Amino acid sequence: MKRSVFSIVALLVVLSMLLAACGATEAPPEPTKAPEAAEPTEAAEVPEGDLPYAGEKVVIFSTAGEEQAAVFEQNFVDFEERTGIDFVVDRSGDFETLSVVRS
Repeated sequence: MKRSVFSIVALLVVLSMLLAACGATEAPPEPTKAPEAAEPTEAAEVPEGDLPYAGEKVVIFSTAGEEQAAVFEQNFVDFEERTGIDFVVDRSGDFETLSVVRS
């Protein structure tokens, strides 16, 4: 009795999987056109002497090497000129230990 119930259930599972696999498929959706790229906007000019965060300092803690850190720091030059924030990349080979100690 137990074996026949298991056999019937197994047969029903296999048949349902077979029917699901052989079912009708939907037509693929029509490809959509990508939206037009927006024109890049120019950053607002900051009047001379009006640096909202002058004197502030942001330290970025990283495992980057000396050359990588210098290149990374160059990414912030324009931002520094516009805001007055000084970005410093603090690099260390012992990043994991120091990040736990500093937090």
